[in-house]
Amino acid sequence: MREDWLLFSNFKAWMQQQKWEGLHLDKDIIIPGNKIYGPDTCAFVPIYINSFFNTPKIKNKTMPLGVSLVTRSSDMINELNNPYTARVRLYGKVIPLGCFNNTFDAHRAWQVGKLEATKTVMKGYLQEESFNRKVYEGFQLRVIKLENNHKEGIITEWL
Repeated sequence: MREDWLLFSNFKAWMQQQKWEGLHLDKDIIIPGNKIYGPDTCAFVPIYINSFFNTPKIKNKTMPLGVSLVTRSSDMINELNNPYTARVRLYGKVIPLGCFNNTFDAHRAWQVGKLEATKTVMKGYLQEESFNRKVYEGFQLRVIKLENNHKEGIITEWL
């Protein structure tokens, strides 16, 4: 946290200059991976924006982003041919992207799905009363990262 924000009255003065009611304070949309709360790094955003890049806690941290292992149920007779699944969340709904025989292919499908979901959220965010250009630019950074990672065949490790 920035030194000046340790004094609540400083934070409150900044907050009152923003549209904040009904919104959530976010510290890492403008600057991906940011850990510092301050006027240049924070923004008030709708909940769907605040949670869009959150990755669910996964049990197996060896899986790339967006990939999970389809568990074999006790009544299954045959082994799964495509045991890895990819999915994204969009406005709180899980969108399945398919099942794959390896984590890399599943992750590449996730990259494409997350890219499309990101563009959809960006388009909707443009219409928000609370629109903030810096937040939108933070989304654009993620679009570039996803596009480049997919094009170069690189695993996306963070968004």
